[in-house]
Amino acid sequence: MFLQEVKEVGIPDLDLLDSKSLNKRYDCRQRLWQDLSKRFRSEYLGQLRQYEKKMRNSKPLEIGDVVLISSDNTKRLDWSSGKVIELFTSPGGNIRLIKLKTEKGKILRPVLRLYSLEVRGHERSKVLERMMKKI
Repeated sequence: MFLQEVKEVGIPDLDLLDSKSLNKRYDCRQRLWQDLSKRFRSEYLGQLRQYEKKMRNSKPLEIGDVVLISSDNTKRLDWSSGKVIELFTSPGGNIRLIKLKTEKGKILRPVLRLYSLEVRGHERSKVLERMMKKI
């Protein structure tokens, strides 16, 4: 028979929690959040913009696609998202304007200001369900 240390399970004693350790833990979480936000903005959204510019002519937006709506006044991380509900085409047959459903209502945006998220097929329905709960 081996002697093993009994692991504590549950909430730590309140006497062991002090403001210094709580502040340290809070600062660590804040740094992690800022680092994650910075990486997401620079890596994923940056790559998404480059990918979208390459694929703009070959893969048109469809009704039901989830897109990021670019804005000059905000950072990419704070861009809102929307669901394509209607497409408006030019006389030449190109999609020029898109009607979107967002958290704040329905809006019209030019296709050049939209960036399609990489959500296709069965993944789309799961994302849309979560997004529609917010709307």
